[in-house]
Amino acid sequence: MRVRPRPLSSIAVVLLASATAAVSPAAASSGPPAGPAAQASPATPRAARAAPSPVGVVRLKPAGSTIATRRSPVAPAPGSAVKDGDSFVIRCQVNGDEQASTYGTSRLWNQVQLPTGEIAYLPGAATDLSTRTEMVAPYCGWQDATRVGGSQGTCFRRSPVRLLAAPRSRAAFVKRAGPEARRSFRSTGVPASVSVAQGILESDSGKATAGANNYFGIKAQQVDPGTGTFTWGSSAVGCVNVPTFESEGGTDVRIIAAFRLYRTMRGSFADHGRFLRDNPRYATAFRYRRDPKRFAKALQRAGYATDPSYSSKLIALIRQERLTRFDR
Repeated sequence: MRVRPRPLSSIAVVLLASATAAVSPAAASSGPPAGPAAQASPATPRAARAAPSPVGVVRLKPAGSTIATRRSPVAPAPGSAVKDGDSFVIRCQVNGDEQASTYGTSRLWNQVQLPTGEIAYLPGAATDLSTRTEMVAPYCGWQDATRVGGSQGTCFRRSPVRLLAAPRSRAAFVKRAGPEARRSFRSTGVPASVSVAQGILESDSGKATAGANNYFGIKAQQVDPGTGTFTWGSSAVGCVNVPTFESEGGTDVRIIAAFRLYRTMRGSFADHGRFLRDNPRYATAFRYRRDPKRFAKALQRAGYATDPSYSSKLIALIRQERLTRFDR
């Protein structure tokens, strides 16, 4: 099932939740399995910028109230109570049970050490962090990736490759994305007009790319929940663990998901085309590769989106932005 995002991408094919003795790693994944791991190449240093602070502050309503920590992110046994305004260094972050609090509903939990020495978990829904679009600590029990390349491995906490600047406008995004969509169309058969329209919707015209130059929210596929090993195909160069929203039963829930990482917009568009072409679910759509409106409708009928207006939105964008010019 694909779930439409608001930016930052909340596209969800499936949420995998599994526990180990200490923590319960979980990750969302999508796409067909990639081939065996290849030799990795050294990482490319990203432009210098401040890393997010690992300090989290408990925020509760009403002010001054308390909340119980957890001994495990997936077990209801409570730990010691903490109070509104307490601050802690986040040791690691992990997906666990769903909980609602000050910051909405979240499956994200933050491992901390209490003044007593007890290791406990604070609900992400009650923790004020320096950022909510990046990890502020490693994923509990998993090693952060250290090298770019190959087709399988662990994920980065932050992209090690340069993140592309967001276009200044939708028109600027279309100008940049159109040629890449046309290139993908010629190799995969996905109408370029549909690809660009999807990119507009799913990345807010290039403003929300999951911290991974990922214009379609395509996720890496988990192969080992115990070690956090994922595959990401031939167009991506790795994966990045990112806090994001998924729709679960009509509720937006924050989780940590593994998004495929690309060096370029071209890589993201090429991977999007292959994702649709290689997934048997969408085979019917390719009967209409020369008819983008019917292609868009066929995607929705195949279950690409839960938004009942998704294909209508694509078709409206195709018309408004004259996107069929890229189908030639």
